[in-house]
Amino acid sequence: MNISSLQFAFFFANPPVNLKFDEFSVSLRKKNIFTDNHLELQTVIFPFPNNAPIPADIPRCQITSSDQKFNLTISGARCDIQFRASNSNSVETFNNILMSIIELLASFEVEITRIGYVTEYIIIHPNPDLIIKEKFLNIDQKDLCDPFIRFVIKTVINETTYNDVYQIQTATQRNFVTGKEDSILLISQDFNTLPEMTKAITTNDLNNFVKNIPQDRIQKYIQMLSE
Repeated sequence: MNISSLQFAFFFANPPVNLKFDEFSVSLRKKNIFTDNHLELQTVIFPFPNNAPIPADIPRCQITSSDQKFNLTISGARCDIQFRASNSNSVETFNNILMSIIELLASFEVEITRIGYVTEYIIIHPNPDLIIKEKFLNIDQKDLCDPFIRFVIKTVINETTYNDVYQIQTATQRNFVTGKEDSILLISQDFNTLPEMTKAITTNDLNNFVKNIPQDRIQKYIQMLSE
């Protein structure tokens, strides 16, 4: 079992936010977390005509690392970050990146009211359809293919309710050693705050959120699917 990717979303209060994307990009590139991890950032800012109405969900700025390991896309409504895991320190590095981003957004007076963290895991298996059928589905159908499982568990931590969303599906992954496609199980956990939450999220809130993501449940599913 390997972590495939880490994703995070910041949702802004009162979108579209009035953010100076060029200044945000310059400030982000100066953060030590990127230089310390050899992530050379490049920025693309998408221009719009003066006085033209801009929908809140239209991407305005994209910041990527030269090795494509890090990607950030920001619009007037949200900020999405993707990080490709490469070693055992990837989760800690990603969490430190998130802390740097929320601190920077706060310095630009951008208020965040909702967040979501997605972790994807990969299990290589010659017959992933059969594994899902045997472990999750009580269906006696030999021709069943491409099963997809999704369920949500409401999780309460410190009197706050969160969505703990799980998805299990079949997929393929390029094997750069053999040059072939490996069949895999793709397992994801999406842990997020509820849409009706309106409280501004601080760096302390984010740190507490990340530390309390339920890990035992996803590990139980991974172990079950690996047996």
